[in-house]
Amino acid sequence: MVQETLTRTKEQELIIDRVFDAPRETVWRAWTRPEQFARWYGGVNSTLSDVAMDVRPGGGWSAVMHIPGAPDIPWKADYREVLEAERLVFALRNPENLGDPNVEVVTVAFEDVGPKTHMIFRQAGSLPAEEYKTGLKKGWSEFFDRMEGVLHEEQRVRSSQGGAQTEKSPMGGKADRRGSGLKLGMVMIGSAEPKALADFYEKVFARPADYADEGWYGWQFEGASLAIGAHSEVKGKAKEPQRVILNLETEDVKKEYERVRGLGAVVVKELYEMEGAWIATFADPDGNYFQVVSLWEVGKS
Repeated sequence: MVQETLTRTKEQELIIDRVFDAPRETVWRAWTRPEQFARWYGGVNSTLSDVAMDVRPGGGWSAVMHIPGAPDIPWKADYREVLEAERLVFALRNPENLGDPNVEVVTVAFEDVGPKTHMIFRQAGSLPAEEYKTGLKKGWSEFFDRMEGVLHEEQRVRSSQGGAQTEKSPMGGKADRRGSGLKLGMVMIGSAEPKALADFYEKVFARPADYADEGWYGWQFEGASLAIGAHSEVKGKAKEPQRVILNLETEDVKKEYERVRGLGAVVVKELYEMEGAWIATFADPDGNYFQVVSLWEVGKS
């Protein structure tokens, strides 16, 4: 085990205060759930993969950051304190030299401000004092801007309700949300191999699952969500995949068709046009059908 050292002055510290329009537990999950962490940790042009977390004192997290035109950055940290939804402390290692005994200690505290969350972020270590005022401040601020967007989207989806709202519909015209008060909230897919199926859809959606809990994996979208998990009655591949088909809408259906086909998805029906829209049908690893679809023009018959 590498012996950690920390020598600093008061100038060798960064403090950032942010208030997020989300409950404390939601902000906590953004820090401690790999699938959520991957959505915001990094600058605007970066992506994160291979995120692993063991959230407990003595545990740690690791990830690989990808930036276009630059070498991959391996991140590794060791948890020192974990007080659920209140305080998180970890020692962040030098990504350019993971064996470097000098570490940066990150402390994140969470406080309720009504329905919102006040997050106090501190990083202290042995980097040059100027780095805390410029590079680190700019970098973490970008990270937290991304986090704010992720949290905002999650809250918007969670709070979306019925009523007399209307929106675009892939079947043409407008979708009327009036009626019984029932609305489509989640589509659930049972699988004998839920992790493999979820891995496939992570590639299709080009983003990690928004949550992974007890063998279930889910993505939240505007107005609805998709969940994949184990089901005791599901064996093998889908026998009648035409019964329920997922329609994945896009503004660039031809580009997405080529991308999804390149992922190895089975093409059931090549791109074709129907009433002003383009559609292509695929099969996922379980044999379920899903379609890449462009929106019909509103009012087109």
